[in-house]
Amino acid sequence: MKCSKAVEDYLKLENNSHTPFVLKLHLMFCKGCRNEVLRLKKVFHLLKDDSVYKSPYDIRTSVMDIIRSESVYVVKTISGFKWVTIGSIIFFSILLINFSDSFLWLKDEFGSDYTIPMSIVMGFIFSAYSAVLIGCNYESIKKYLELHYKWKIK
Repeated sequence: MKCSKAVEDYLKLENNSHTPFVLKLHLMFCKGCRNEVLRLKKVFHLLKDDSVYKSPYDIRTSVMDIIRSESVYVVKTISGFKWVTIGSIIFFSILLINFSDSFLWLKDEFGSDYTIPMSIVMGFIFSAYSAVLIGCNYESIKKYLELHYKWKIK
């Protein structure tokens, strides 16, 4: 490890609780870097203790409450038309892959044993898409089923 890289890696650390092993080795064998890191630790300690902006009150909780209230998570939704379009593309590509030249060549080259793994992969893709669709739209699906069917979902 080069000396400039060692000091740069040390500066990237947020706290000294976990120093990478390679950096520890370098600091153990390089006196210049070890002295530089010790000077940096002293400077950081002085800056932490001699802050100009000291308050007699602990304002951390009130500041964090303000930050939490202002940072509102905005949900991005995908329209139903896009979900149906993407699902249709996946479904029809699974149906039409059986007629493609590449698939027919692979079937001729490897035999009919190739169709089973291909069907499993395509089934997994469609199942994964369905799981994501249901997971993202669970509330609206639940409302739809409660309105239109006699079975109730809890």
